[in-house]
Amino acid sequence: METALQSLSHLWIEERRKRVTASNFGFVCNRLPHTKCDNIVKKILYRNFESSGMKYGKKHKKDAIEELKKMGIKIKSSGLFIDENLPFLAATPDGLIDDDGTVEIKCPSSCSDLTPEESILKRKITFWTIDKKNNKIKGINPKHLYYFQIQGQLHISKRKYCLFVVWTPRGIKLERIDIDDEFWAAQMENKLTKFYFDCLLPELIDPRYPRSLPFRNPQYILDAQKLREGEKNCN
Repeated sequence: METALQSLSHLWIEERRKRVTASNFGFVCNRLPHTKCDNIVKKILYRNFESSGMKYGKKHKKDAIEELKKMGIKIKSSGLFIDENLPFLAATPDGLIDDDGTVEIKCPSSCSDLTPEESILKRKITFWTIDKKNNKIKGINPKHLYYFQIQGQLHISKRKYCLFVVWTPRGIKLERIDIDDEFWAAQMENKLTKFYFDCLLPELIDPRYPRSLPFRNPQYILDAQKLREGEKNCN
């Protein structure tokens, strides 16, 4: 399901706030068993500021879209997609291509004086792996936060591929990433579901942070913390 809302719409913001969105999927799925969910819940529900890097990225996305148009790639605007089976999950791609593609654009402020390829080789962008011996760019890193974001977008929007774009004032790099249903099932779906019901939903129903109370954490996280502390004391 997709809404035709813009990012400045109060309804769009509120609908996103009630859900785990694709930009946070990597943080959720890569969380260690003993790490409390406090920071991710706070990030989703209570942090509304934009960093200078985020402002830079938003400002230059239109430049990337113009470059894509020059290359013959037509980008349609995208609203908020809500997962039909797991409606507490949502995604907003930067754009849509025809009926089966999405676009995700990154304009990193730290790479403004470099080409995308130079940025990757200097490890300012770590979404690609590199062959250190030959100093050449290899494939996509499936452990990266961006990979979780993209696979989430594709699953929720029911599209087949994402055109991942890195834009800098000195160049543009494109990478097609196909949907990976096995990755979603094995690495994402269960973790996202548990996080929503065990961490985010309790704070939505009965907020503790505005009352200066600690966030709730499920018992399995607290148990994992105790186990880790015990292991530390034994060493």
